[in-house]
Amino acid sequence: MTLVAPTGTTAIEYVATPIGTLEIKANSHGVECIQFVEEIHRSVPNEHTQHAKNWLIAYFEGHKTPFTAPLQLSGTPFQMKIWHLLRDIPFGATLSYSAIALKYDEKTHVRAVAGAIARNPLLLAIPCHRVIGKSGQLRGYAGGLSRKEWLLSHEKGIYDLSLFPA
Repeated sequence: MTLVAPTGTTAIEYVATPIGTLEIKANSHGVECIQFVEEIHRSVPNEHTQHAKNWLIAYFEGHKTPFTAPLQLSGTPFQMKIWHLLRDIPFGATLSYSAIALKYDEKTHVRAVAGAIARNPLLLAIPCHRVIGKSGQLRGYAGGLSRKEWLLSHEKGIYDLSLFPA
């Protein structure tokens, strides 16, 4: 018997990936959080977690489809705008923090952009892993730099599973 989260509660589902387990949280309106976790608890899915799980499985299989599950984001207007800009970065491409700051407003400071990106609650769905330093170096990622490196390589079609030994 499959449990389904009652309306008004948080649904939780997990996805095993080549680089760790992702936890998906959603309410009845949309996906609230996708993050890497060490511990797995009981899954209680809803339609939004299932949609996100299917997308994540396809992503790790190499499919380049956009994330279309409804989102339930909570953040400042500035964070929301930056997260929206991140969703425009194509699969396999990267942008620098300073390029994103310029897209937002030429007066925006790179540190403010980096702060908004660091608070991204939806890893992969809002592809903050595609943001790099101005000279091409990898900079912070909530999932860790080795995961960021793997994700960027995955999107370019180069897999290095040695970063995550079994």
